Amino acid sequence: MARTTISLQDDILKKIKIIAKRDNRSTPNLIETILIQYINESFFVDEVEMHELEKDAPLKQEIKRALADYKKNRGRFV
Repeated sequence: MARTTISLQDDILKKIKIIAKRDNRSTPNLIETILIQYINESFFVDEVEMHELEKDAPLKQEIKRALADYKKNRGRFV
């Protein structure tokens, strides 16, 4: 596991320590848990969002077209 150092505002660190103590976990564990939750929410959509995306016919067509272009090595992907 990699280690890193971060700088936090004093009041934020104080709140994190209070929550960690309340939840009977270490401060690094709580910070890691918070980061994992944020990353998962940023990378994945929830069921409601997925339902809305699945109903969006123009978006689905655009995704299919983009996938076909990708498979044919057409276009510029950024």
